[in-house]
Parts: sequence; structure tokens; C-alpha cells
Amino acid sequence: MIHPGGIVSSVHVDFVTRPRRRHTLIVGTDAAMRLDLDGRRLHLTRGDGVTLAEHSFPGAYADDYIDEMRAFLACCRGEAAPACPGREALAVLDRLISARRLAGLPS
Repeated sequence: MIHPGGIVSSVHVDFVTRPRRRHTLIVGTDAAMRLDLDGRRLHLTRGDGVTLAEHSFPGAYADDYIDEMRAFLACCRGEAAPACPGREALAVLDRLISARRLAGLPS
């Protein structure tokens, strides 16, 4: 897809390849960022291949969902404020639905 200003984007979703891979790759003019969800690693590389940054995240893949549920329940009990305000969350959901439509997926 070509966006205003000439920015090009594409989304590829693969539920078939084995072993599974859960990663995101964002490529810009000067660098690329790869986020490996299963490996819990972030890698930032300059266009010439030089590594700019690497970061590993502790825990396991399922920990993120468990932490989200704990945070949600704490909000329900009035013990914490949501990390993302309602209007912001709605705007993110709207973008995700739009992305699914653009990818030809059901919304």
C-alpha cells in the first residue's frame, strides 16, 4: 500500500509456516528494526548492516498475557489506572481493524 507522502507499507500474516515465527520487521530509509516475540529480542540494524542496538526481554512469551490480565483485574478492583486510556485504546483498535481489512482479513 502506498500512503500519503509516498510511504509504502505491507503486512504479511502467516499461520502456516512451521516452526512458527512471531516477529515484526519494520524497515526505514536508514535502519531496520526486528522484534522477535518468541525469542523476546529487539534488534536495530543500520542500512549497511551495522548493529545499532540489541535488547532482550526477560520472561516467557505467555508472561505478557498473564501480566496483562493481572493489570486488567487490578484496574477492575480500582487498585490501578489503565496503562492505556480508553480513547487511545479505541483509536488503536480502529487502526488494527483497518489493517485487517487492508490485509483482506475479516474484521
